[in-house]
Amino acid sequence: SALCFLPLSTMAAAEQSCPRIEGFYATWDYPAGGQLDIQALATDKLTHIIVAFAYPQPDGSLDTLEADKYIDDIVKHAHANNTGVMISVGGAGVDFLSMDETARSQLVFN
Repeated sequence: SALCFLPLSTMAAAEQSCPRIEGFYATWDYPAGGQLDIQALATDKLTHIIVAFAYPQPDGSLDTLEADKYIDDIVKHAHANNTGVMISVGGAGVDFLSMDETARSQLVFN
């Protein structure tokens, strides 16, 4: 029975010794100066970069046009420093509850 608990305790120890530190990269232009230079991302201090946003559409598809402009460069820079990359789905104006069941199902599988 001790062997069953060993992997779990090992995983817990690894999580404690290496906390998750995320940075959020906004793909939209700020009025005061535009995008942060991707090379300036402190990937040596982060475990993950979250790219904003993939926008859900009424049919359940995702609009990634804004993120597509930057994602290849972000992934290349992040992975060179062993930093993971995720994309945030949503945004301030997204109403997931107004989607019909078919669209929500499509969104889940995207």
